[in-house]
Amino acid sequence: MKFDAWKVKGIWKPDYESLRRSFGLQKFNFKLKNEPNFVKNNLVIGHEHFEKWLRASSKGKAALVSGFMPSGIPHLGTLTILKQMAYYQKEYKAKLYIPIADLEAMYIRHSNMQEIKRNTIAILAHLAAAGVDINNSIVYFQSQNFDTLRETFYLIRLVSEGELDKIYWKNVDILYSVSGLLMVSDILYPLAYNYNSVLITLGIDEISHIKLVSKIAEKLGIKDFPSVTYTDLISGLKTSKMSKSMPGNSILLSDSASSAMRKVEKAIKAGNIDLYTSLVRWFADTMELETSLDNQIKHAKEIIKKEMSNHRKNYIVNLPDATKIANSLFLEYKKPGKLF
Repeated sequence: MKFDAWKVKGIWKPDYESLRRSFGLQKFNFKLKNEPNFVKNNLVIGHEHFEKWLRASSKGKAALVSGFMPSGIPHLGTLTILKQMAYYQKEYKAKLYIPIADLEAMYIRHSNMQEIKRNTIAILAHLAAAGVDINNSIVYFQSQNFDTLRETFYLIRLVSEGELDKIYWKNVDILYSVSGLLMVSDILYPLAYNYNSVLITLGIDEISHIKLVSKIAEKLGIKDFPSVTYTDLISGLKTSKMSKSMPGNSILLSDSASSAMRKVEKAIKAGNIDLYTSLVRWFADTMELETSLDNQIKHAKEIIKKEMSNHRKNYIVNLPDATKIANSLFLEYKKPGKLF
C-alpha cells in the first residue's frame, strides 16, 4: 500500500497485520507504566526500535520530537498525538522537542503571518490542555532555528532526487523535498544535546517521512534511528482520517461540545461506524461497543461531550501561558523579504 505523506486520499480500512508485514514493523508488546488507553486498547499498531528508546529513557537520555504545522486548528486526531506526548513526558521524563513548521505553512499551505501566529497559539494551548508541560519543552519556529537550517543544507547532499521519489512513491518537487529534509533535521536535533534516542509517534500514512529519516541516519552512520510508534488513526467524518487541511472532515478542538456532537451524529447516521469505534477505543472508559445505531449515536455523543468539554476547560486555563510563549517566539521573528 502506498500513502501520500502530505494529503488525505479517499476511504480505506486499514489491515494492520498486512501493513506490519509490508513495512517490516514489529508488534507492540510492551508493558508501560500506568498503562494508558492507547496501550490497553492496542492502538499502537506497530513500532520500530521502541526498546532502544525505553532503555535510553531509564538513563534520562530519551527525547520525543513532534512537529506541528500552523496552517490550521488541531483536531480530534491531533489530540491522540498530544495525549501520547503528555504521557511519555510525564511517565518517562522524555524531553519534548516541538518544532513549529512555519516555513512549510508559509510556502506550501500559503498561510500568512497572522494565521501562523494565531494557529501557533492554538497549538501550544491545546498541547497544554492535553497535559503537556510546554514550559519544560523545547519549542521553536523552524525558520528561527539556525542549527537545523544549516543541518538541512548539509543533508541535501546525502539524498538524490531519485531516492526521494522512491521513498515518497511520487515525484517530489523542491519545496516538498526541503520540507521533508527540514523535518529530518528536527528529528536529529536532540542528538546534539546528548539525548541518544528519539521517539516519533504518528500514523502509518506518514511512514514515508520515517523512511527518509532512516535513510539519512544510515548514511550518517547512526544505527536503529529513529524509534517510532505507529498509532491507530481516528476516522474522519467522511474519509479515513481527520486533517487540518480538510476542516469539513474533522472535529476541530476549537469546536464546542454541541457542535462536535452534531458532527458525530450526522457522520454515524450516514454509516460511518468506524468513527464510533475510534471514539470508544481512544476516549471511552471501557471498550464495550453498542450494537444498535441509536445506542451508538447516543454513546458517541456522550463520549465526545465529556472529552470536548474537559479539553475546552483546560484550553482556556492554559491559553494565557501559550500566548506568552508564542509571543516570545515572535519577538525576533522576521518574515523573509523578497530578493527582487
